[in-house]
Amino acid sequence: SCRILALGLAASAGAAHAETRFALGVSGGTTGLSGEASVKLNDVIALRGGYNHFEYGLDDSFEDIVYTGDLDLSTFGAFMDVRPFANAFVLTGGAFVGDKGLNLVANPASTYRIGDQTFTAAEVGTLRLDAALEETAPFIGLG
Repeated sequence: SCRILALGLAASAGAAHAETRFALGVSGGTTGLSGEASVKLNDVIALRGGYNHFEYGLDDSFEDIVYTGDLDLSTFGAFMDVRPFANAFVLTGGAFVGDKGLNLVANPASTYRIGDQTFTAAEVGTLRLDAALEETAPFIGLG
């Protein structure tokens, strides 16, 4: 029975060591849902590409101010993975490209006192925030 166990371990180790050239992956995290594909060119270099998408909408109020907002993150990524020692250690370089923006609108509903002055909602008006991150973000990593 020890010989059978040893033969089984040797066969599974050989199967675990055999690698495929192509891989597909799906994940979720702080950047939203992601899909990724990679192709291994040789034991040292692999190319990866992927897409991330995340949207979040807000409709809320706090202290008589009505807030509405949208966060939209939509990026493509392209990377080269280099394994200089042909093992698990990897150096990665590439970039994320896409739209990343935040829009927020705040509408006050009452009067506000700042210092010795009082302001009505009409005097304060609508407060707007429009923010966009750079379209291209370079990435370097190791692990």
